[in-house]
Amino acid sequence: MDEDLDLLNDLLNEDQSTTDKVKRSQLPKAIQVGPVRWYDNMNKTCASRGCGSPTMKTLRGIPYCSVHIVHQMNRELRRIDGNEWIDKECSCKAGKYSSGNTHTSDCAIYERLKEADVS
Repeated sequence: MDEDLDLLNDLLNEDQSTTDKVKRSQLPKAIQVGPVRWYDNMNKTCASRGCGSPTMKTLRGIPYCSVHIVHQMNRELRRIDGNEWIDKECSCKAGKYSSGNTHTSDCAIYERLKEADVS
């Protein structure tokens, strides 16, 4: 543990003029894989209607805030798993406003989901 503290102390006290600093713009751009991508500037806002929060994430090129990107990813996973019927048959307000992630007892598919345990 003392070695870790010594290392941290050395790093904090290191003369920054002697270290080789490389600007981020000089480095090659990192390659991202998968549908969720990150970018460095926060000039974009969430595309979810009524949100408009600044974001650094996109899903298939569409910017979403942290909350809405989870909802959209759940929707994508339901489609891939063959559970897109959940979005089509939902009749409750909770399902509408949670992008199909939450359903209440007044929903037409509530009992079906409860029995099937679709997760």
